[in-house]
Amino acid sequence: MKKSITLVVLTMLLSSCYTRIADLTVVSNRNVQNMESYHLIERNVSGSEKIKKNDALEIALDEAVESVEGEIMMNAKIYIRKDGRKIKIVGDVWGFTSDTLNRKP
Repeated sequence: MKKSITLVVLTMLLSSCYTRIADLTVVSNRNVQNMESYHLIERNVSGSEKIKKNDALEIALDEAVESVEGEIMMNAKIYIRKDGRKIKIVGDVWGFTSDTLNRKP
């Protein structure tokens, strides 16, 4: 019984480490082109970075988008750890497919 209570309490503590601070439709460090040229690459991609670094949100976004070779993040949720030491971004990464890259304008 003690083990199950400890497990439940530990799970609750670990799951509530982050507080959501923003929901954004589109997040990008690059210029966004015509939305028709983007295709969904992967859902629920995340990236995180320590707050003490300059531009922590930008670094976390780059980490997430580049991990799946995408361009922009849509439906992004931004979280900050309750102790304020880390920021995390989670969202759907969109990018160009090989067909899109090979087309001529």
